[in-house]
Amino acid sequence: MNPPKADPSDSSAARGTEWPIFVLSLEGDEGRRAPLLNSLAEMGLDAEVLIGVDGRAGLPDWAEAEVDRTVELTWDYRPARYVTDGVLACALSHVCAYRKMINDGLPGAIIFEDDAIVGEPLRRFMAAEGYKTGEMVLLGHEDTWVRRFSATPLCQGVVGHRLVASPVLAHGYSLSRKAASYILARASPVRTRADWPCDISRIESWAADPQIALQPAEQNAKSHLEEDRVALRRKKNRDKRSSRYFSRAYWMRMLRKKINLVTMRKWFCRRIA
Repeated sequence: MNPPKADPSDSSAARGTEWPIFVLSLEGDEGRRAPLLNSLAEMGLDAEVLIGVDGRAGLPDWAEAEVDRTVELTWDYRPARYVTDGVLACALSHVCAYRKMINDGLPGAIIFEDDAIVGEPLRRFMAAEGYKTGEMVLLGHEDTWVRRFSATPLCQGVVGHRLVASPVLAHGYSLSRKAASYILARASPVRTRADWPCDISRIESWAADPQIALQPAEQNAKSHLEEDRVALRRKKNRDKRSSRYFSRAYWMRMLRKKINLVTMRKWFCRRIA
C-alpha cells in the first residue's frame, strides 16, 4: 500500500509528545484543514498532515488492489453493496495512518479528520496524557453505548466510559500501537467504512464525555462523503420493500440488535451519545 504523504507546507511533525497528532486530509484541501491546524497551534500542539486517499473520482489503481469488493456483508452484518468508493478511500486513509504508526515504531497517536473541531478540552487531554487511559479513546462519537459505572477521569472536566459496542464517527480518536495492530489486522483488505472495520469494544476502548472533538453542522460544512451518504440513503430507501424480509443480512442485524438491547444494554449499559 502506498504510504500517506506528509504535507510540510501546512504543519511540522508533532513535537513535545511521544504520541504525535496526525490530521488526515486530501490534496488541495488547505482551506478545509486550516481551522483545525490553527486551533492546534493556538494550544501549542503541532500536527502532521497526512494526505489520504481521494475516492471522489474512483479509487487509484494501487488503492483498488487494497480493497475487497466481493464480500456480501460487513462484519456488523450490513450489506456491503452500500460501501462506496468514497467510503473505501476514507477507510484506506485511516489504514495508512495505522501502518505509518507501526512502521515508525510509535507507541500511539492521536488522529483527526480535517473537519474536526477542537478546543480547550483537547489541550487538557493532551497535558494529562489521557490518551494513555486505554488502547483507544474516542474523542468524538455517536450512537454510543457504554458500561454503567465505568467512568474514569481523562482530564479535568472530561471522563471516559468503557465501550460495550462500536459506535460511529472516526473524526477524532487516540489509539495505541496495540490497537492499531488489532484494527489493521481486521481492516485489510478494506471492505467497509473507517468507523469501524471491526468491533473496537473488544479491546480497551473508551468514549470521552463530554466529547472533545466535534464535527461541523451540516449547514455550515459539507463532508467529502456527504454526496455518497445522500446516494446511499436513496438506494436504501429503494431497497426497503418486502423482499428485505428474505435477506439474511436483515435478520442478522435484527437478531444482533435484540440481543444487545434487551439483554445486556438494559441492565448493564447506558447510552451517552
